[in-house]
Amino acid sequence: MNIVRLNIDKSHSLGDPDLHDGTLVGIGLRSEARVEIVVADESKTRYLIILEGVVRINAMEFREVNSILDVTVIRGEDVRLADLVSLQYVGQTAQHAEEYLKWIHGKILQESLYVIEINPSYGCHLIGVAEDIHVEPIQE
Repeated sequence: MNIVRLNIDKSHSLGDPDLHDGTLVGIGLRSEARVEIVVADESKTRYLIILEGVVRINAMEFREVNSILDVTVIRGEDVRLADLVSLQYVGQTAQHAEEYLKWIHGKILQESLYVIEINPSYGCHLIGVAEDIHVEPIQE
């Protein structure tokens, strides 16, 4: 297994691999607490973004083509409550959503959890909260 160390720049963007204009190919739930996200860079090289110890995940608008604008990763005290708004779910009252997000934010701060967000140019938007995140190239 060849693990790629997360290279996060000052704006919290994933720098290596460079996934701008790449694609989100698939999402696999390997266990209750492990999610594998298959992505490809612009040259079609594929990678697994692996989330271990997943606390929450929300993926919306998955389509045939899911172009990536950027991938951001924030951890612990750098995470603001506003960064978590996309974790709300359909049918929540405003009060419940606020309490829910405050609970998740408190857990992130207390346990120094990671938040990953895949922002789309088109298609799927994904946000996840996990204990650990790493990237592995897929050998084809």
